[in-house]
Amino acid sequence: MLFVFLKPGKQTFWMKDTLIPLDMIMLSPDLQIVGIKTNLTPQSEEIIISHEISAYVIEVNGGYCERNRIAIGDTVSLHLTKNPI
Repeated sequence: MLFVFLKPGKQTFWMKDTLIPLDMIMLSPDLQIVGIKTNLTPQSEEIIISHEISAYVIEVNGGYCERNRIAIGDTVSLHLTKNPI
């Protein structure tokens, strides 16, 4: 899932009502990975904070970042439409 924030900032999330572990990838406005949180605990109410300025956050299945060697400093390519579905 992709979250797009109109105002970049230090974003906060939690895992309440999420039934599977997730990895979260935080992206700067220029699409550089500035933070990664891995294998987050399902249904946890612990607050997850992007400590760097993020304009986008991508949620993927837990373990994805490790399996695919996703790292801070990597750059992501996104192709967004003006009228999302």
